[in-house]
Amino acid sequence: KAEAEARAKLAEARAKVAEAKVVTAEARVAEVATQAQGVAEARVRAVELRAAKTRAEARVALVSAVDAAAEAAAEVAAEAKARAAAEAKAAKAEARVAEVEVKAEAAVEAEARAAAEA
Repeated sequence: KAEAEARAKLAEARAKVAEAKVVTAEARVAEVATQAQGVAEARVRAVELRAAKTRAEARVALVSAVDAAAEAAAEVAAEAKARAAAEAKAAKAEARVAEVEVKAEAAVEAEARAAAEA
C-alpha cells in the first residue's frame, strides 16, 4: 500500500513537472510571438519612414524644379526687357537721324531758294 501511494505521488509529481513544462513552453511561444510581432511592427514602421523620406525628397525636388523654372523665366524676362530697351534706343536714334535729315533737306532747299532769289 505504501508503495502504491509512493507511485501515485511520483506520478502526481511527474504530472506537475509535465504541466510546468507545458506552461513554460507556452510562455516561450507567447514571448517569441510577441517578439515577432514587435519585429514586424518595426519593419512596417521602417517602410513607412522610408516612404515618408521618399515623399519629402520628391517635394524637395519639385520645389527645386519650380525654383529653376522661375529663375529661367526671370532670365528670359530680363533678356526681353534688355532687348526692348535696346530696340527703343535704336528707334530713338533712327528718329533723330530722320529729324536731322529733314532739317538738312530744309536747309538745302532754303539755300537754293536764297540763291535763286539772289
